[in-house]
Amino acid sequence: MAFRDMTMVKRVLVVDDSKTQRMIMMRALAEFSCEIVGEAEDGQQATEMAARLSPDVIFLDMEMPGMTGLQALKAIKAVNPKIVIFMVTSIDSSDVIDDCIMAGAEDYIRKDRLETLRARAGGFLK
Repeated sequence: MAFRDMTMVKRVLVVDDSKTQRMIMMRALAEFSCEIVGEAEDGQQATEMAARLSPDVIFLDMEMPGMTGLQALKAIKAVNPKIVIFMVTSIDSSDVIDDCIMAGAEDYIRKDRLETLRARAGGFLK
């Protein structure tokens, strides 16, 4: 497994209820050597796709109808704790961010500051 981690292109799942936000995120990811293996528009779809596609990294929106990002994070980590998950949020609450980190998120990226993607997630996507 370590060999795969060092030599293979990272497989990425992008999750957001907004098609526009998914497109913005995928555009931001284009500078990295990664493969977008899927897009999901809600937490339930994200958990199903994570199980089926086995992505290495997930960019997961916090606020979605139905299953929230935090609920999806917990469900995905329960099945595959090795998936690296970055929460993507417009929420600027340290309590919410702390809850996500405690539940297993690697880090968070503010939607209005996608330029931080390089600093926060770049090491995982190389």
